[in-house]
Amino acid sequence: LLRGARGEMMVWSWYLLGEVSTTNDYQAKLLQIIARLGLAEPGAYRIVLMAPMQSSREHTRSVLQDFADDYMPVVYQDLRQAAESAR
Repeated sequence: LLRGARGEMMVWSWYLLGEVSTTNDYQAKLLQIIARLGLAEPGAYRIVLMAPMQSSREHTRSVLQDFADDYMPVVYQDLRQAAESAR
C-alpha cells in the first residue's frame, strides 16, 4: 500500500521478461542479463497496476484482479509484438 495526501493506493508490480513474469528483482535482473547475451527472448518490462483503496483490501484486490484478468493478456501481447518489432 502507498499512503499519500489523497489516501491509500494498492499497488501491484511485476516484471515481464520474454515469456516469464516475476516479482523477484534478482530473478528479473538475471533474466535480463541472459536476454542481453542472446540466450533468451529480448524485452524487459516493469508492469505496475494501481487502484485507490476501496471499502476493504479484499474489494480493492478484486478490482485489480478483474482488471488484470481482462486487460493483461492484451498488454502482454502488445509488449511482445513491440519487442519483436524492435529486433
